[in-house]
Amino acid sequence: MAEPTAGRRRVLLIGNPRARSGAEAGDLVPELEALGLEVSFATPDGIEALHRLIRETGPGVERIVIAGGDGSIAAALPALLDVAVPLAVIPLGTANDLARNLELPEARAAQLRLVADGPVRRIDLGSVNGRPFLNAASIGYGAAVAALHRGEAKRWLGVMNYLRVAYLAWRRIRPFSVEIICEGAQHRGHFVHLAVVNGRFHGGGLEPRPTGTIDDGVLDLYALREGPIFRLLQLLAALKLGAAQRSRLFRLQGRRLRLTTTRPRPVNVDGELGLTTPLDIEILPLALAVVAP
Repeated sequence: MAEPTAGRRRVLLIGNPRARSGAEAGDLVPELEALGLEVSFATPDGIEALHRLIRETGPGVERIVIAGGDGSIAAALPALLDVAVPLAVIPLGTANDLARNLELPEARAAQLRLVADGPVRRIDLGSVNGRPFLNAASIGYGAAVAALHRGEAKRWLGVMNYLRVAYLAWRRIRPFSVEIICEGAQHRGHFVHLAVVNGRFHGGGLEPRPTGTIDDGVLDLYALREGPIFRLLQLLAALKLGAAQRSRLFRLQGRRLRLTTTRPRPVNVDGELGLTTPLDIEILPLALAVVAP
């Protein structure tokens, strides 16, 4: 790392040592320094170390740069909200849904220029049982995929691992009953997958509401009913293209929702498990400052 230079803007660059992108993140240091930045690079091992790094180092930098995927960014959210320093993202993950929602450029050179000189805007976050999230919280099929898409297979196969787990997850799931309270109105249904989404993209590019944005102040709920695997995959493909027919999905939109299932069910929050139903979910309008077009 270069010695501190007067007048150079300081940034904190964070990589994930447990991800395939960990080494690649370190390779970005000289490129960012060439753009006039003073870079502190770290690969904290574990969430506690990540939060401590951000809280201790964040107040002394102009931008916190996370080079990784949605999981790395989601893990950092509590500390990012504490220090209130703008977040810049260099997408090195599998799904990179936040990068899609922020409309980041695809070229690495353009992403680095954005880190150095891009404007700051504010985006919404979701909150589920008090835990902030970037893209989505889901139960059913989404949670089954999260349970399977991990470990060495995820590390080495990357996005190709989704193809493997898609079928395995379908074999695991069973329809579940859920009561939904959205803006005071009660709904009931029987589904194999339900997601509450912040923004336009989640789940590796699914688009439940193509007109949605990550700063529109609302959450979108959609749910899929039981059916054969070809129908489920057909619906997911339509969601990937932003073309799912409204009649084939159960949809709601609101700022606050409560989800209750007959028995506790695991919840996928931005690709990670840890919570179980019931869920209280709300929008956190313009809660996070980010560097984005």
